[in-house]
Amino acid sequence: MGFQRAPAAALSLALLAAAPVSAAASTAAAASAAGQDHPGAQPYRQVCGFCHGTAGGGDVAPALVPFGFDADYLLAVVREGYGQMPPISRRELDDDAVRQVAGYLELLTSPPAAAGTAVEAEAAPEAEEAAPEAEAAPEAEEAETGNAAAAGSTAAAAGGGQEGAAAGTVRYDGPRTPEGRPDLNGIWQTLNAASWDVRPHNAQDGVPAGLGVVEGGEIPYRPWAAAQQERNYANRLSDDPVRKCYLPGVPRITYMPFPFRILQTPDHVVVTYEFA
Repeated sequence: MGFQRAPAAALSLALLAAAPVSAAASTAAAASAAGQDHPGAQPYRQVCGFCHGTAGGGDVAPALVPFGFDADYLLAVVREGYGQMPPISRRELDDDAVRQVAGYLELLTSPPAAAGTAVEAEAAPEAEEAAPEAEAAPEAEEAETGNAAAAGSTAAAAGGGQEGAAAGTVRYDGPRTPEGRPDLNGIWQTLNAASWDVRPHNAQDGVPAGLGVVEGGEIPYRPWAAAQQERNYANRLSDDPVRKCYLPGVPRITYMPFPFRILQTPDHVVVTYEFA
């Protein structure tokens, strides 16, 4: 995930132009303290942070910020596990702590707008008093226009610019080949429960819960095919080829939690698996 430094720098300059330095510094300190003081910060650091990174930024496990789920869904994933994530017991993280973690992630996703960031500059009257009226008027007008623009941009960043900030957080522009195509070269691994069921499903005996990878959540089977699929799934413990140490085949092997490699040239794309 890429981090864009330019908007943050522009926002800092706007804050310096529109408000005293001490106010901007105190606002940033207050926002940081609010996150650290949240009751969900401590259980997140103790249980979740090792895999999901500092402040939900991702590490060996995916990023959790921006956070788009409710507390009940997070609680279900924590208790039942998801993909390669094991279930977490109530002894390690009770239900109240999970809900506090959800609130902490929501706070990191949409921090409260700092009060007093959009301050109207008072430099224009001072400029009028310090210089002759005829010469000060154009300068004061320019200063007022510039400060108003800075205050407006600060207000947009603090109040309505959070959508843009969130969009900047999740935006990903991956590497490309010299020909301008997406560069898929590398070692990849699927980290979900699609190998058990490509549709959204709850945890069952021997099957971890999963969100699914099918648009809309349903496969448009014909009636006879849907009936066959249900029979196959009901008999998976005895009829599944993988349980008999047979090869899973393609595309199922792509969904399974084993690394595979993509080799890409200008004319060909080759996918190699450990076994397929």
